[in-house]
Amino acid sequence: MKSKLSDLASIAEIIGAFAVVISLIYVGVQVNDSVSAVRSASANDANVAVQNWNLQIGSDSETSRIFYDGLTSEEPLETHDEFPFLMMFHGAFLGFQNSWFIAEEGSIDVELLELETKSDMDMYRNFEAVDE
Repeated sequence: MKSKLSDLASIAEIIGAFAVVISLIYVGVQVNDSVSAVRSASANDANVAVQNWNLQIGSDSETSRIFYDGLTSEEPLETHDEFPFLMMFHGAFLGFQNSWFIAEEGSIDVELLELETKSDMDMYRNFEAVDE
């Protein structure tokens, strides 16, 4: 009787060990899926932030004028336009900085970040004034 009970306990331990290993594999897969989802959400959030910034600059004529004048004019901005221009640039650089940190940690592709940054900077550099 003692050997039967001992044999059953040994079998139960082996089954328990397999169950623990299978559970750990399952948890590892779930954590990996979760990390992928978080990285995807981070990349999307960074992209949406840049899109929103561009939309805010482009959808208001006064904001667009201040930003355009700040980038292209050789004359200093008027005093009341300096602060909004600085805040616009600050917002842009915070967005680029956030995207850079996300790229450094591997959540977004560095090539995607470089392409996004280059396209935005080219757009600002190559923008020509339209006579109103």
